[in-house]
Amino acid sequence: MTNMVYRKFHISITIGRYYFYKETKQIKIPKKIIPYLIGYIVSIPTVLLGFTSFRLWGSQRQGFNNAIKALNVNFAGGEDKTIENSYDEKTIHFARNLYRETAESIGMDNLEIIIEIIEHYENDEKIKMNYEKEIFLMENLKKLNLNNIRKDHIKEIIDTMDLLKKNAVNNFA
Repeated sequence: MTNMVYRKFHISITIGRYYFYKETKQIKIPKKIIPYLIGYIVSIPTVLLGFTSFRLWGSQRQGFNNAIKALNVNFAGGEDKTIENSYDEKTIHFARNLYRETAESIGMDNLEIIIEIIEHYENDEKIKMNYEKEIFLMENLKKLNLNNIRKDHIKEIIDTMDLLKKNAVNNFA
């Protein structure tokens, strides 16, 4: 487990009718309090110059919305890009479509293993229904000593995979 994270921060400045919204470069920083500290420091220009236009219509509204978005991201410790630097695109896309609680409790390493197991036996003629996939997946995870993954997590993973497949088919149809 590494003690470093990759983060991006946002800056928004509005002066009169004009607004500027930019993301910082991705930076590698230590975990814990440092991302939040940097987020507060990067937010100073947004706090001072992000709300100088008080009209909330037209382009001024977009500047106001950008300032709120930038402060939200920065005060949360920045936009986390750590996952993008550690896992393949498919695993990242899949994790983003799971409920946050499920993705966090399973962990990205275990999720990657689960996706590989599902894909490997996806075209098996014996396994057609989702409950059969659940049983099959639970049995294989026990063989790998991954006993901390609950059945409701497995069900959500299978449902998410089916949904992503359906969306992929509809997008290419």
